[in-house]
Amino acid sequence: GALETDSRQSLELIELIATPEEMHELRETSPVMRKEAWNRFWKRRDPTPGTPENEFREEFFARVRHADEQFSVLGPGWRSDRGRVYIQFGPPDQVESRPMNLDAPAYEIWTYLGEGRRFVFVDYDGFGRYELYQPGRL
Repeated sequence: GALETDSRQSLELIELIATPEEMHELRETSPVMRKEAWNRFWKRRDPTPGTPENEFREEFFARVRHADEQFSVLGPGWRSDRGRVYIQFGPPDQVESRPMNLDAPAYEIWTYLGEGRRFVFVDYDGFGRYELYQPGRL
């Protein structure tokens, strides 16, 4: 798809999962060698290197597509806070949603039990553009 071919956008996406060294390599590679560098990047993450498909890469782009379908509000879903977390960590184990009320904006809490992580997203402006909670912002 378009995301795989537009290299500026691809670099921005890849930054969600790449190491600083890999980002440097992908940015500095000459256009002629770039395809080779991309192939190396995905190969390093292939859980089954002996097979033609790279499940990691397929899962990554499936998550990107899901983020765009679910979280595109005033911009592409993969650039949103929820989209970025989804791409990095996959579907949360638990989602707790609270609608807006007089005292507080709407929010969502995503819990990843395996990683022991929790993300709180707040709809600060009421447009459904949930952003990672920042203490002191409310």
